Amino acid sequence: MSTLYLGIDLHKCAFTTFATNKNGDRIFCSSMPTKCKNKIVTFFSSLRNDWDVLVLAVESVGFYQWFWEL
Repeated sequence: MSTLYLGIDLHKCAFTTFATNKNGDRIFCSSMPTKCKNKIVTFFSSLRNDWDVLVLAVESVGFYQWFWEL
């Protein structure tokens, strides 16, 4: 089973993701503006095609609600 570990750094105007596999090897790092909700949904949906399990860690910030609802 393939697992992707994804760290998410939220900001008001953009967010950054950093992904590793179970060995800690860097898979990718990307940034995206938060106003592009459709692109964000497409990005996360596409990960389901390549990985059996996604483990997400999201930075604790006061304006996470938009991400949670999305």
